[in-house]
Amino acid sequence: MKYPRKIAIGFQEGTCPLHCKKCFAFGENAKKQKNIAKMPYDRALWLISEIAQMEQIPSIQPHIFTEPFANDDLQKIIQACVDRNICMSIITNGILLHKEWLDFLIHKLDRRYTLSFSLDAVTQQTYEKVRGNYELKELEKKVRYLICNRGDCGPRVGVNFSVEEENYTETEDFLGKWKGKVDAIRINTAFDQGKKIPVRFRKKRDDRPGTCGYLEEVMVIDTDGQVRVCQFDAFGDTMLGNVFEEGIVNVWNGEKISEVRRRQSNDELNHNDFCYGCEITEMTKFRTCETENYIMKEADHSLYYNYKEVIG
Repeated sequence: MKYPRKIAIGFQEGTCPLHCKKCFAFGENAKKQKNIAKMPYDRALWLISEIAQMEQIPSIQPHIFTEPFANDDLQKIIQACVDRNICMSIITNGILLHKEWLDFLIHKLDRRYTLSFSLDAVTQQTYEKVRGNYELKELEKKVRYLICNRGDCGPRVGVNFSVEEENYTETEDFLGKWKGKVDAIRINTAFDQGKKIPVRFRKKRDDRPGTCGYLEEVMVIDTDGQVRVCQFDAFGDTMLGNVFEEGIVNVWNGEKISEVRRRQSNDELNHNDFCYGCEITEMTKFRTCETENYIMKEADHSLYYNYKEVIG
């Protein structure tokens, strides 16, 4: 029996105060408009309860393509996960996080929970180009508030940087700014709408077929319970089963997703398949190494710095 390492659940989708150009759901090259949809809280609680009873309990990411703190049920969802001892990984643009939210996160969560801020810039000018109209310094203050006030409580705090044409010259400055100041740093290449690596950032690829880390480890459940092939399917074009009808574990081990995994691994996809030609798998072939201060996971187009010491 296979179990996902993480489940990304679209408790609410289609709501975000930023429309970043690179975003698969809201960007300028998105293939259609993203509709607002929300999972009823009783169904959300049913999913959380089922996850809590799994033999191997995955972490929950409470969003797919949306800003999670736009969901007015998120506090209840977080509390339900805490009550059932389910870890969470939350990625946010940080704009909707006010002091009351920050204090809630500090007092409710511990280091098994992760809060990552997508910043993508060091300067205000670059931030506005790659993300939108908001003060970068205000977001940085929120990161520091969490670090400085959490003590022995509070979540792990990370910052993210997606490398693209408008910001790649700030990559090293971003690392220098946040190293030793937060628990984790993620650097990855921003892929285009065709799920390709932009030419400027392309590295020599291993063209041999291989498994995709997303297909093998990360389950994606839409607001209506439909399971998508991966979280880059922004509009639910792939449907591999419905968890409200079949159950989470049954879909994850079902014939549809198993067939996708087999064909992807054996390089048997055709041009009609969502995964055909996708280069995002280059983000999932990790090598792990360790330095004095960091445990690092590195792939050709993704790099994670996990700080070993206690910060704050």
